[in-house]
Amino acid sequence: MFIRNAGKPYLPRLPFSLNLIPATGSIGQLFPAWRITGLGDLSNDDRSLWKSAHKDSVPGYCTGNFVSKAKGQLEYACLLVPKEPLKQSAYIILLLTHQERHYGDTPLLVQVLESDFNAPSIPVIWTSKIRTIVECETKHRFQASGDVLVVENLEASSAAFFWNDNRWVSVLTSE
Repeated sequence: MFIRNAGKPYLPRLPFSLNLIPATGSIGQLFPAWRITGLGDLSNDDRSLWKSAHKDSVPGYCTGNFVSKAKGQLEYACLLVPKEPLKQSAYIILLLTHQERHYGDTPLLVQVLESDFNAPSIPVIWTSKIRTIVECETKHRFQASGDVLVVENLEASSAAFFWNDNRWVSVLTSE
């Protein structure tokens, strides 16, 4: 699911040309065959784990100050799954941010952070305020400049996506 690069930070793979686009419509209009992951998409075990750790949060949606330094200027992360079930699990992780120096009624930008169309299972996403990230194999430490987006396959693996030096970095944090 996650790409490794000898302990060095890396950019997530983008399977198609959509990288940054203005979100002039809803996510449903931009991705009509996809929907935000809900509790019903998780196995019974994963659902129990999620509820015990995250109470009433949705496993496919979270907010945070991932890029923006402005207080109260939240960005949104969404984990999308196909509306129609496929033979193999598939997902897309999106980040919605405000255009630089434009807030309020200006359009959001949509960025694809990760996607997998042949996934062994559907991950969950959540926000971490911990800014020091440790890569699981090399124990190399990275410093995030904002909140961290955690992508986790419950009881399997997790990765941290974070903003650092004006770019997205992704690090495998457990396997």
